[in-house]
Amino acid sequence: MSVAFARTICTSSEQRKKSRANLASNVAKKRSTLPELKVFGAFLRRSRGNRSREQIARKLEQFGAKIDESTLVQYEKGAVWSPDPTVLAGLAQIYEVRTDWLISLLVENRKDPNARTIEYLPLPSMDDPESEPQPILTADQRHLLQMWNKLPPELRQHVLTMIGYIAAHGIAGSTGEKSA
Repeated sequence: MSVAFARTICTSSEQRKKSRANLASNVAKKRSTLPELKVFGAFLRRSRGNRSREQIARKLEQFGAKIDESTLVQYEKGAVWSPDPTVLAGLAQIYEVRTDWLISLLVENRKDPNARTIEYLPLPSMDDPESEPQPILTADQRHLLQMWNKLPPELRQHVLTMIGYIAAHGIAGSTGEKSA
């Protein structure tokens, strides 16, 4: 091998190392500028319960997702903005939630990374393939649900009847009023 050729290989090798180091540095900088997804991370931490991260990582391997404990820490901190789909599917199975629900939680948290809470309805049953994923509730829907839950059961039927009447006939004096 000629000396010039050896220098070219060495230089190319050094350039590749520098290029990889620069790429890793840029990725780290980009990660550090993104806010943490606190709600998503908190959900993962709570769902883990008293199981160790090592146990979760081993279970994830059964679903074809190989990650180590330090990566799981990043998920639980909310530092992973683009999670591996296999990891998400595995976590959904382990934590007994539907994958589409877990993804919707991630998406909602990405819309507002600084959110402290994201309100949602109870999780649909994983045993019922026909059950629809539950939507995120608006503030008005949450308020209505809170008031509904405070009603005694015997009054709930009256409220439903009244809502049905208003939906069918409207309210006199309101915009979009329907005539009887």
